[in-house]
Amino acid sequence: MHRRHLHVLVVEDSDADAVVVRERLTEAALVDVRVERVTSLGQAVLALEQTAFDAVIYDMGLPDAQGLPGFRELALAAPDTPIVILTGNDDAELASTALAERAQEFLPKQMMDSPWLLRAVQHAIERHRLLVEVESLALEDPVTGLYNRRGLDFLGRQHLRHADRTGSPVTLLYLDLDAFKAINDAHGHAYGDDVLRAVAEALTSCCRDVDIAARVGGDEFALLVVGDQSGAGSSIAERVGTAIDGLVNRGLVPMDFGVSIGTAHRPGGDRRMYLDHLLRIADLDMYRDKSARRVLRSTQAVLRP
Repeated sequence: MHRRHLHVLVVEDSDADAVVVRERLTEAALVDVRVERVTSLGQAVLALEQTAFDAVIYDMGLPDAQGLPGFRELALAAPDTPIVILTGNDDAELASTALAERAQEFLPKQMMDSPWLLRAVQHAIERHRLLVEVESLALEDPVTGLYNRRGLDFLGRQHLRHADRTGSPVTLLYLDLDAFKAINDAHGHAYGDDVLRAVAEALTSCCRDVDIAARVGGDEFALLVVGDQSGAGSSIAERVGTAIDGLVNRGLVPMDFGVSIGTAHRPGGDRRMYLDHLLRIADLDMYRDKSARRVLRSTQAVLRP
């Protein structure tokens, strides 16, 4: 029988508890478990930025983080890693909330000195894998590979909570393709899908890995950027507009192709605007841009000899 390999991050400030957790994880004959231990939430976030772990075992009573707020920050730092929570407080309500917020397992500390600890980690990894598979179907647009509206809502709210904690600025772009129905009517839906994919590629070329690019309607897209001080507002819209204009130059879209872009910006430290509010502001700004583009095209047509 082949031995399985697991790489686990243990976030535990108690030396005695950390020793017990390590022993219980490494004693199984059929599983090779490599354990790394840190003693604070800050160290855990840094470790997760540098290393891919199969699972995290997290103590909810750390010197720099207590209870659910610390777990939420850890979950945001490790969205692709299953988290098993350890707590000295056998609190059913806390357990229910943590599990609802994507913790994969919740164990009182009195249970950590038992064979169930390794099994809990293995089950957490399997449940997380299944959850990711289901969510990838539910949150992803099948044509472009971007997130869909549900994905933008789900991940966007997480990003805004992170911005609330860190005081980071938030910028939301809302894009609407001009006369996309005419493109579909003239060239067919297969060609229209190719145009959508080209727009998605242009949009993601302007993104960092941590940004959220989504197709939120038939010919509507959104880009949510958190913490990019230098790229806020109009400069992001300019980058996106330039990238999409480049599709015409490369012959990937018709010559009359265009896009209207609206922007909403929330300064760092401002917690008053949530995702729905930002979407409404950016949508209204997009319609102003579309109207201005329509006037410009009409003027150009009149002036054309």
